Amino acid sequence: MTKKKSKKKREAQEREARALRNTVNRLVNAEIANQNKAIYASIEQIEMIKKLDAQQGLDTLPPALAEFARLRLANPGLSLKELGEIADPPLSKSAINHRMRRIQALL
Repeated sequence: MTKKKSKKKREAQEREARALRNTVNRLVNAEIANQNKAIYASIEQIEMIKKLDAQQGLDTLPPALAEFARLRLANPGLSLKELGEIADPPLSKSAINHRMRRIQALL
């Protein structure tokens, strides 16, 4: 191979490697941002549940909301989807989110 072709091939490989690194970095950054968002949402939910518990007690809530509140308090690191998966019976992320909104409305 001539020096010119070898140089072009090496440059093309470097561009591909940079593009791959950039793609991986974007994906990692997005994943970290999503995890941070879930953590902050969990903290906010736990604070609301504790406030509601202090105001009126979890036992005064409808059974579905009380179950969700206890589930969230016992599993602070889980996402809404994961909370739904461990609920009995299992619930969708939407159902879990709706229960959280109902709790929020009580404050």
